[in-house]
Amino acid sequence: MTHLVRKSGIPALAYPKCDAASPISLSLLIICNESPAQATVCLQTSLFIRGFDDAQTFILQYDADNFVSGPLSLTPAFIPLPQSRLHELARHGNPQIHTLSFTLKKVCPVWCAPSSVPLAPQDGFKASFDQLTNLAKATELHILFDCNWLHRDAHVPFHRLVEHPEELSGFPVNKHYRKLYRCVDWTVFNTGGADTHADADATTEEDEPPPTYAEASSKRRRHVSTSPTPACPPAKRILSSHLGDIHTTPPEKGATSIPNPKLPHDLAALSSKPASVAATNPESPHSSTAPTPDLQHAVNQAVSALLPSILDTLLPNVLDSLLPSLLPRILTTSSPEPSYSQQSIASQISYTPPPATLSAFGITFTEHVARKVEGELGKIYAHTLSHAKYLRNTADLEVEDVLEEGRLQFGIEKQDTLDEVERVVDEKLQAFRETCEGLGEYVQESVGEKAELVVDDTKQRLDELGHKEKVNLERDREELSKDKEELMREKEELRRDKEELRRERKHSRRERKILRRDQKRFESEKRTTAHATRHDE
Repeated sequence: MTHLVRKSGIPALAYPKCDAASPISLSLLIICNESPAQATVCLQTSLFIRGFDDAQTFILQYDADNFVSGPLSLTPAFIPLPQSRLHELARHGNPQIHTLSFTLKKVCPVWCAPSSVPLAPQDGFKASFDQLTNLAKATELHILFDCNWLHRDAHVPFHRLVEHPEELSGFPVNKHYRKLYRCVDWTVFNTGGADTHADADATTEEDEPPPTYAEASSKRRRHVSTSPTPACPPAKRILSSHLGDIHTTPPEKGATSIPNPKLPHDLAALSSKPASVAATNPESPHSSTAPTPDLQHAVNQAVSALLPSILDTLLPNVLDSLLPSLLPRILTTSSPEPSYSQQSIASQISYTPPPATLSAFGITFTEHVARKVEGELGKIYAHTLSHAKYLRNTADLEVEDVLEEGRLQFGIEKQDTLDEVERVVDEKLQAFRETCEGLGEYVQESVGEKAELVVDDTKQRLDELGHKEKVNLERDREELSKDKEELMREKEELRRDKEELRRERKHSRRERKILRRDQKRFESEKRTTAHATRHDE
């Protein structure tokens, strides 16, 4: 078993494909095995549940064999992240925030604390609980994490998981989790009606073309959608559809310029055919009676003649009223301070002549153009910022590729150098062996001659020492024979002394017996004498 990241997990953000506005913070674990080929992605978090005093652990299990056939998607992050969330994910240095996207064949299993009742959140944790529920029942989801957490040795198995998940099976995590948790699915979560977490904003304002002259003084109507809010928020709240391809389609090699977005279609239509849009608007109160061709032609001619002068009058006013409030939101605070020349040019540009008096149509048209310009400038800014982030991420990937190529080239050169050093060492070793063999033969001959001389000299000395030792041994033998004879004599004397001692002991015993007999006789006589004396008295 191998952990591609640390065993306790790395910080990550996860969200279903249909709900990118509220990612949930979790810990990402990637467990794999080489033989057999197995891999499993786990998302772990902790929540406070009713009936438990401590926070309980929830683990979402995504096995490799549960992924839909085909490679997974690993792209740079395509949702804007606040700086706090970025610091939460980043490891160190330059963060490489990427999004791992995949689709499941079926909902993932969930490991949670054993409980006999449906799980419900404690007060204050309902939002996190609902997010976890939506994530558990999602089959299409995205996981954001910093690729810097991946060790260099883990790149190969990780890319195998991303590019060829069909070659892998799920890792048996139940061996480790079933001792502490139980395996359930998302239906065990008791959301309490929180399953429908639709946005409160059910109304959307649709941009309308400028009204006709007759309704210039009246207010524009808003269209309120009566259909229920879908389960997934609209795509424009996540990212504009025309910006989504920026991160998935890489630019041509060498292309570094930011593409210039086209002029919005509505403004282009106004500049080419201003009257036809207003005349054919189906929502206008006067659209029920179609104008005659002569009247239509006259209106077109009049508007075509008046529009250039009206635009020259209106656009400065629109920019003067729009840019002061729009520029602080577009420009970041980290932008460099303008130079003196730039300030002087700006002061010259900011000076405009006093605006001319506008008609009701001019006021209405100014409001409409201001809204359209503000929206398009916001889209252009978002497009430019997103593309700049993509270029930054692409440049980082290119730098990583260059570094990887450098590491590979260094490894190749290192291996070549080691091979060359090994070859030189083998040659030197062979030459040293040949030299040692020659020296060995010379030393063997010299040692043989010296050994013969030493052996002869040693043999002669040993013979002399043997003769001397033989003489000494014969002398010692004679002395030992003399000592033996003397010991025999001493032994004989000791034997005679022992016999004499034995006779003396027998004599002593006889003497003791005589003395004991005399003593008894004396005592008997003594008692007789004493008895006679007492009788006489």
